[in-house]
Amino acid sequence: MKKTYTNILSTAIVSAIIIALLCYLSMEFYNFKWNATDQIIDSVANMSESPGSGELALIGIPLAIFVDLSTVIALGFILILLPWSILIIEILLQGISCLVQIGKEKKAKDITSKILTITAICLKSLLCLILILGILLLYKSILSIILLIVALTIGIISIVKTINLLKHKKSQV
Repeated sequence: MKKTYTNILSTAIVSAIIIALLCYLSMEFYNFKWNATDQIIDSVANMSESPGSGELALIGIPLAIFVDLSTVIALGFILILLPWSILIIEILLQGISCLVQIGKEKKAKDITSKILTITAICLKSLLCLILILGILLLYKSILSIILLIVALTIGIISIVKTINLLKHKKSQV
C-alpha cells in the first residue's frame, strides 16, 4: 500500500518540477511588446506641434504603461503564480497521503489517502485548464505555445498514471 502512494508522490514531484520549469520558460520566451506605450509615444511624437499633444502625453503615456504592466502581471499570475501554487499544494497533499500510510488502522488510512489523492487529481485537472488558458493567451508566441502544450501533456499523463496506480491498488486489496 505504501509503495503505491510513494509512486504517486514521486510522479507528482517529477511532473511538478517539469511543468513549473516549462511554465516559467514559456513566460520567459514570450516576446512581450509594449504595444500601448509605443502607440502613444508615436502619437505624441507625430503631434508634437499640435495643440493637445501635451495633454495626450501627460495622460496617455502613464495610462498606456499601466495597461502594458497589467498585461504582464496577468500573464505572470496565470503562467507562474497559479500553476506553481497548485503544484506545491498537490505535492503537499501527496506527501500527507504517504504519511497517513504510517498509521495502524488500515481502512481509515486507505480512505484518507484516496481522498487526498483524488483532491490532488482535481487540482492537477484545474492546472491543465489553466495551461489551456495560457496557450490561448500566448497565441502570438509559437515557442511559448509549444512549451505549454508539452506541460499540458505531462500534466495529463501524470493524471492518467495516478489514476492507473489507484486502480492497481484497488485490485490488490
